[in-house]
Amino acid sequence: MPSKAYPVLVVTLSILTILTSPPVVRPFLQQAPTPTATPVTPTITPTPTMTPDPFANVPTATPRTEGIIIEVNALPSPALGDLPPTYTPTPLATSPSSSPAVLLPDSTLTDNPAETFPAPTPATMPPDRLRIPRLALDVPVVPVGMAPVPGSGAFISPAMPNEHAAGWLNTSASFGQTGNTVLTGRHQVKKMTVFHGLWTIEPGDEINLYAGEEVRHYRVAEIEIVPEQDQPIEVRLANAEFIRSTEEERLTLVTGWPEKGNSHRTIVIAFPEE
Repeated sequence: MPSKAYPVLVVTLSILTILTSPPVVRPFLQQAPTPTATPVTPTITPTPTMTPDPFANVPTATPRTEGIIIEVNALPSPALGDLPPTYTPTPLATSPSSSPAVLLPDSTLTDNPAETFPAPTPATMPPDRLRIPRLALDVPVVPVGMAPVPGSGAFISPAMPNEHAAGWLNTSASFGQTGNTVLTGRHQVKKMTVFHGLWTIEPGDEINLYAGEEVRHYRVAEIEIVPEQDQPIEVRLANAEFIRSTEEERLTLVTGWPEKGNSHRTIVIAFPEE
């Protein structure tokens, strides 16, 4: 080794010895500790699965803020032991309950008295005579009123005159007046009564009605024979429509049928000649 390099080597080794000695190195190690790396294990979080909302496409109603607000008040509770109020319906306007229903007359009754008729006036002159050429009939006409139907106080019917006269219902139209002029009569064959054979009349036959010296000429338009005896009250009330008031002038004759019975009613309707 060259002599010049030896001193350099000695110096270098001395410096290294000093630097590596514990008293010198320890302070540096304490002042600057070497950090220890902590291994981190990554955690994998699974991606959540989205569940479709079944109501996602249902339109949402938007509450209205306009309109009428109705306040409903609760009904008061009745006190213990009190009954709630009872509603009573108002009846519809009808004919007076004191007026009994009208039925067709019974031509076989012998105890159906005629009511007193007020004295006639020129405006309400009653008929007093009836002629039907086909039946060779020419009989007097007497006024009769309504009488209770035997066995029932709820119904009335025209009273019957004797077997030798026709009865004019004094609640029907008077002679020559607008309305329905109703005549009744008996039909029993054993006495050859006034309306015996009325059911043999035909449409177009002539009927003449008198009041004093005046006469009204009628032509038969319709003959009806309807069941009456032992029929439901609905049927009998429907039959009585034949003797109701009308808006036009007409003459209606009513008696029983058949010739030897009384189960039906014979209805003859005639209109004045033009």
